[in-house]
Amino acid sequence: MTTHEEDLRIPEGFWEQPLTARQLQDFTECPHKFLLSQFVQREQVRRFLGGPAALHHALRTAIVQFYQKQRSAEDAQTILIDLFEDTWDGSLCTDSMEEETLHSQGRQILREFVDGWIGAEHQVLHTDLQLTEQIGQGRFASVADLVFADEEDTGAVQIVRLNS
Repeated sequence: MTTHEEDLRIPEGFWEQPLTARQLQDFTECPHKFLLSQFVQREQVRRFLGGPAALHHALRTAIVQFYQKQRSAEDAQTILIDLFEDTWDGSLCTDSMEEETLHSQGRQILREFVDGWIGAEHQVLHTDLQLTEQIGQGRFASVADLVFADEEDTGAVQIVRLNS
């Protein structure tokens, strides 16, 4: 098999994996683009991700890890920014200006998150929870970044999906 033919094979295990909500959204918006995206090799992925994806990944990782470790609200800003710094990958940005801008925005987003969200007490039930379901021949998946107990103790839950 030639290198070109190897590049055009569907990734191993593709049909066994459930489709995520994002994959379904991508397919709905443009089936051709979705299909082509399945053939991008791992070494090519970095080139296509870019700065905004790096920012989202660093923010989400910092917030989920903060709640996984059940940190106190007192030092939340320092802890979150340290977690953000550990994950931030500015090399995915197109240039140094984008890297500096997105890095600064990420720190500001976390400061605002602490001011508007962390102060309230939340009982964390789950972090980074994956929900899967088989519907007919299709397998579907969704991710809940944070799951909190209802503050009024009604048995309801609050599910948070972090988007940036």
